[in-house]
Amino acid sequence: MVAASLWLIGTVVQILVDLTRTVEVDHAAISAFVASTTLASRSSLSNSTMCENHPKCKHLSGECCPTPSGIKLGCCTLDVPLSLAACASHETCVGVTGNCCPTDDGVHLACCDSTVTGHDPPPRNHTVREKAQLDFATRYNGTARLLASVQTHGFYANHYESNNPLRIIPDEQRSSNYFLVIGDWGRAGGPGLCQEAVAEKMKKYVAQQSSLGKKLLFIASVGDNFYWTGVTKEAWGRSWSDPYGSADPTSPLFQVPWLVALGNHDFGDHDPFAFCPYAQAQAMASFAGQPYGSLQLNMDKNPSRPVNTAHFWLPDYNYHYEIPELELEVIAIDTNVNGLFELGGDWHGHGESFNICGGIDPVADFLGRVGLSGRLLVQERARVGTAKTVLIIQHYPGLCHRDVFEEAMPKGRKVNVVCAYGHIHAQRCDRVNSAGICDTILTGGGGGCCAPDVAYAGFTAVRLTNDGGFISDVTSPSVRMPYGICGWSRRLATNKTEEP
Repeated sequence: MVAASLWLIGTVVQILVDLTRTVEVDHAAISAFVASTTLASRSSLSNSTMCENHPKCKHLSGECCPTPSGIKLGCCTLDVPLSLAACASHETCVGVTGNCCPTDDGVHLACCDSTVTGHDPPPRNHTVREKAQLDFATRYNGTARLLASVQTHGFYANHYESNNPLRIIPDEQRSSNYFLVIGDWGRAGGPGLCQEAVAEKMKKYVAQQSSLGKKLLFIASVGDNFYWTGVTKEAWGRSWSDPYGSADPTSPLFQVPWLVALGNHDFGDHDPFAFCPYAQAQAMASFAGQPYGSLQLNMDKNPSRPVNTAHFWLPDYNYHYEIPELELEVIAIDTNVNGLFELGGDWHGHGESFNICGGIDPVADFLGRVGLSGRLLVQERARVGTAKTVLIIQHYPGLCHRDVFEEAMPKGRKVNVVCAYGHIHAQRCDRVNSAGICDTILTGGGGGCCAPDVAYAGFTAVRLTNDGGFISDVTSPSVRMPYGICGWSRRLATNKTEEP
């Protein structure tokens, strides 16, 4: 296996990190990364940051929205004009009275459009979460802590093979190839009606495309692959292989490669060492002295993974995958340092594992180094890659790193970048490029989760074009189900859901 460990710290270096490099260079790279995360520090202050100015934060003192360390507590209200909060201002909320986006209680209904959505419903047990966030934000200095973690453990190195290791065979005609993107799909305990409905829609779509001579290259997953708190041994079959027919020769999705990223629900008490591999008494695997602990990683990192899962591809937390014949590249990055308090859903799903890890600080340190690694990988691929179409997948809206990629591109390079993410349980185009093609895609409607409902369940299809571009389908009836057809109700203060 080829170890791909590429970094941009002034020049490209292979990481087995040399900690004799100047602190100034490391500090600059780390500061740039921290400034782009929820751990960022702020240079200005306004009255809107004070806890007392947010109704649900009034029981707290000081700054909450964000805190002095840049973390926005769950009790914060959004700065949304009243006219946009009204249900009548949103096409799919018409017929509902009052405020929807958010409601007077701060909840964003699933019918809200992209102008004001971007946040999950308020967390369960506000007091516990908010106090934990405030405590963490008060004492955590993102740049200093991450620098200290790097000096202790070294930069996180991504070890993987990148040149089409799954041997995907494309059609010779570029425009005859396509891929699918899906997120938030692996329902806990096995597929319910919603995940099954989306899976069947995917099979139907792929069968139709096959009859037209089109080649499905892979399925990209933007995270929350296994609810609620990480993968279990049974979930590989119940939540993945069975509903999609990954091991069923009669299924249109039989042995189709999945290129995946991790979401907040892929971490938690079922997979405690995924965010603190150093806490293991004995690592599942180790590369160049770097331990691994996630149960979703490929078999070279996790020998206990079922043998029929080889085409579920997660070689490291960050990686890239090239199909040179098509001038196509996928970059998968981990941005979960931005969702520390949502790992495993909330404290019900990560409390035990945080204790195993030694608290939230070691988790933040590890995921911070992983996140920095992902940012540097994006910069590196922009500098040295040759693909004409690049898909960047990660879990959270607003964290695609397209700007990081484009700023690092050498002069003269032209790339069609597609950003895809989930976390919000809907199918929506968040940006259209100059050619009128959706290139920023929310695709969290896989059916695995959850309240108040899956606004638009479905998946995304992206077809390559002969000129090096692509055409995406995010919202057509071929890939997206009618509004509200998949509904959930949540039992508060638990990680359990019910489908109607």
